[in-house]
Amino acid sequence: MKHNNYTTYVRYRPPQLDAWNVISKYTLSSKKSKILDVGCGPGVQTNLALSLFDGDYYGIDNSNQAIDMAYKSIATSRAHFICGDAQHLPFCNEAFNLVVYMLVLHQLEDVKNALFEARRVIGKNGKVAIVSVFEEERNKQIEFRYFPSLAKIEKLRHPKEKEITNFLQNAGFRVISKRAKYFRPPIDTSLVHAIKNRYFSSLNIISDAELFDGCLQIEEELKNPSILHHAPPYCTILIGY
Repeated sequence: MKHNNYTTYVRYRPPQLDAWNVISKYTLSSKKSKILDVGCGPGVQTNLALSLFDGDYYGIDNSNQAIDMAYKSIATSRAHFICGDAQHLPFCNEAFNLVVYMLVLHQLEDVKNALFEARRVIGKNGKVAIVSVFEEERNKQIEFRYFPSLAKIEKLRHPKEKEITNFLQNAGFRVISKRAKYFRPPIDTSLVHAIKNRYFSSLNIISDAELFDGCLQIEEELKNPSILHHAPPYCTILIGY
């Protein structure tokens, strides 16, 4: 993943406690499980994941910058970080008990092949956990109510839930659990500041004028707490084996 400012990005993609708790509850039959986190970024989720089990954590990302940041911020022999491709995982067959895709599925060029790779590296009785913003949820997000050109592009990037379910089944998984959506931090002036600084890469596609107008509308609506006090539901968690 590539972002203009990883520090700002992390503020709105913090460790997903609710998601990891669900993943731990429904997937880790052994505390010694070996986990692969696909699209791990700079290791934002790593410490949280490590706190939930006693096994080894492997994070893979296609950004050298992210991997370097992860190694600098995570000081434990249980965490391993590799720069690599989700569509061609550099691991042997049946190497992991669990493969996690945390808010990364929409960034993959070939989701179908990535899930076949997940099936290959998952051992007997292992599971896959997908935390994703599907198109149905993405359309409700604050960024896309005020930036129409961004909404148009993002709609093409984010898959439909049914599509991912079909990909999982084609790869040989059974979807055994669909968990409740959860929330990200409340909408506030710091989010406006982050948007102005184009804190995630898709914001680079909109013009300065659209960015300014959209932020102005958000700032106006923030004056009415009943409208923007909380973000809408954000993600869905799919678990398969």
